[in-house]
Amino acid sequence: MEQKLNIKKSHKAIEDYYGGIKEQYDMGNKHEGAVAPVFASLLEHYGKKVGWRFSQQYRIKKLGGIQIPDGAFTNEYSMLEGIWEAKDDFDTLENEIKDKFNRGYPRFNIIFWQ
Repeated sequence: MEQKLNIKKSHKAIEDYYGGIKEQYDMGNKHEGAVAPVFASLLEHYGKKVGWRFSQQYRIKKLGGIQIPDGAFTNEYSMLEGIWEAKDDFDTLENEIKDKFNRGYPRFNIIFWQ
């Protein structure tokens, strides 16, 4: 059964996300390593609401190698449900997306977050 989330910007998890991003920016931290964990926390929070587990630096074995997106959701059977790839403001998002797909990243249920 498909579960739907009713996410509102007034939810505590969303407010915490924006507060965490602001805190990092106020400290001058705009790079991926500083802001990505804030979004990862938000993804983990909402993933749990639909029964998914969230793992950072999840390893995907593909023909020709291993891909490691910044995070992934898996279900109760450890089957991949979706992945997350973080980029910071210094990256050109279009180029990064093309590069990841050329490397064999799945094209379903993927979030490119910048």
